[in-house]
This record gives sequence, structure tokens and C-alpha cells, in this order.
Amino acid sequence: MTSSRPIAGARTRGALPRPISLVILAFCTLTQCVCQNTREDRPAAAGESRPVATSPTTAGADAQAARPATGPALPAWLDVKDLDAAEREILLQVFSEQFDPCGAPRSFLESLHDPKRCERATTLANQTVALVGQGLSKKQVVRELLKELQRTAVKAEFDFTGSPRLGDPKAKHVVVEFTDYQCPYCRAASGPLKELVAGSDAVLYVKHLPLDIHPMAREAAVASLAAARQDKFWALNDLLYENQKRLTSQVIRELAQQAGLDMARFEADMKDPQLVAVLARDLDEANRFKVDGTPTFFLNGTMVELPELEDKLAE
Repeated sequence: MTSSRPIAGARTRGALPRPISLVILAFCTLTQCVCQNTREDRPAAAGESRPVATSPTTAGADAQAARPATGPALPAWLDVKDLDAAEREILLQVFSEQFDPCGAPRSFLESLHDPKRCERATTLANQTVALVGQGLSKKQVVRELLKELQRTAVKAEFDFTGSPRLGDPKAKHVVVEFTDYQCPYCRAASGPLKELVAGSDAVLYVKHLPLDIHPMAREAAVASLAAARQDKFWALNDLLYENQKRLTSQVIRELAQQAGLDMARFEADMKDPQLVAVLARDLDEANRFKVDGTPTFFLNGTMVELPELEDKLAE
């Protein structure tokens, strides 16, 4: 399986003291922590364009012209102690040849030497150091950096009509999770994510992205939406994750009964086109905002990895 999100590893900044990081980061060791189809396997949303990120062709020359006569240097604040000389040279070349990620007419390297650099530049610089440290080539590092720039350039706006929710909709922070009930990483994240949101001034909305590789994920998603109509979403949600390896249509109904649902109403709701429309909307939003796998998280409209979500909610 290939992934368009390997830069996620750059956000792992060692073991964090809070339980959610210990659980998720341990689970994600040597993995990319997502279940996914390739984007080409799924139809594009209406009106969706899929630009291919390319490296700026003139950035290198501009950056070379801007370098001081004594030669370029990495900023002193950047932690590169774990990189060898060759890796530091790759890092220096990448920073010199790419544009300021915050939009100023200068190189990335120049932006990093600016004491008033934007937060995005600092974050991307640290992630780039991690990518180089993983042994990626210069070309690979640039490709992942450009993907990350594209990913963070869009502020998503979601329709939450019919979406299950945990927390006060008037909370300061809005967290959105795209999930798949047969994805093991979604199961691992579910409990800690609820604890994280419950302990923060945040509201969590659940959206569904059942992947083609998981044959029962779509039916499970519709079942969870039917349970939400009886205020039993979280009860069924937990049972679906706990039993994700043995899901069938019959098992889903047994779990619904175990969750305390009115089964006659549940069966009627499972056939309601409005629930299918909610799922279709979630899939359309996933396509529109370049969601490539599950679980995927957004915080206040910006796609984030789980450790970053935890850090920002803790601020």
C-alpha cells in the first residue's frame, strides 16, 4: 500500500506524557496509521480537480541569488543534531530551493532565518528535518513537502447536518474525524480521541469514509447513522469497532439490538434514502478535501495528524 501522507511520521516528536499519545503512537510504530484506497480508485467529487504538485522551477536560482557571500547556513534554532553532513546538505538545498511556505517573495531558507517567521514555516521545517532523517532522497523530501503544503493550504468547511456529535456545538474547537468501522487504526484512535475531546473545549463530529477494501464498512456506517436517530450512536459505534473483524449484516443487527435500539425503527431507518444521502455527502466532502485514508482528522477546518491535534487542543 502506498500513502500520500508519509509526512505524518514527522509529527511524531517522541513519546508524549498524555495517554492518547502513548496509545496511538505505540500502535503506529513502523506504520503510517491509515487505512486507505488510492485516490484514483475513487471517483472525483462533482467539479473536483486534482492538481499535481510540482517543484518551482525558478526557486533555486532565486534562492541562490539571495544567499550571503559567506554561503548559506541552516538556522541555529533548527534541531539537526541527528543528521549527518550529507543529510544537512540535502536539507539546506531543499530550504534554499523552495519558496517561503507563508507566501512571502523569498526562499524557505530566508523565511527560517526571520525571527518573525510564521508558525507554518516552523512546523514544516521541523517536519522536513524528520523526513531527511528518515533517509529520504532530496526528490522524495521535496515531493512530500509539496504535498504537505497543498494539504494545509485548504480550510475545509463541512456540512454537519445528520452527523453524530460529541460535545457542545458552541465549543471553541471543532474536530472532524473521517472513519471506517473496519479500519484497525480507527478502532485504536476512537477511545483516546473521545477522551481528548471530552477534556478540551472542543466538539467532535464523526463523518464516514467506508473504503472499498472493507466490504462491511458502508453498511456499518449507515447502521451507526440509524442508531444516531435513537440517540444510540456512541453505544453502537463502540460495539462496531470492538467487533470489526467479524462484521456481517447479521452481526450488525445483533450489535444494534445489544446497543438497545428499537429494531423495527432501526430496520426502517436502514432503508431511508436520507441516511444514504448523509453518507454520500461525507464521501463527497472526503473527495473535495483530499482525504486519502482513515482515520483523518480536521481541527477548525485544517487537516491535522493526531499528535498535532492533541498538542493544539492542549494549548
